[in-house]
Amino acid sequence: MRRRPRRRPPYLPPGNSERLYLSLPGANVGLLRFLLEGYGHMACMTVVDRYAAVVRLFFAPTAREEVLEFVAAAACEIPGLAVRLAPRDQSGPGGTVQDACLSPP
Repeated sequence: MRRRPRRRPPYLPPGNSERLYLSLPGANVGLLRFLLEGYGHMACMTVVDRYAAVVRLFFAPTAREEVLEFVAAAACEIPGLAVRLAPRDQSGPGGTVQDACLSPP
């Protein structure tokens, strides 16, 4: 019996992922997840600290600009949403997205 060759995936997944930490009011964590689903699951969300309402977004490095645009748009819907830490930029709290809707950390 001859084995069929294994099919290759339609695209190569990224070898690493970017991350972004956000803080927001605890009551709005579900809303952020809902908005993320509505934008096509561009990032995976994990709650890092449920008491301080800090979430971590994992996403592909090629989708960084799209995720930052999403965060800026979500900040208009969720008052108090702020970038806590963007490790790639090493800029510390609130240093990556500049928009009128974002609140200071």
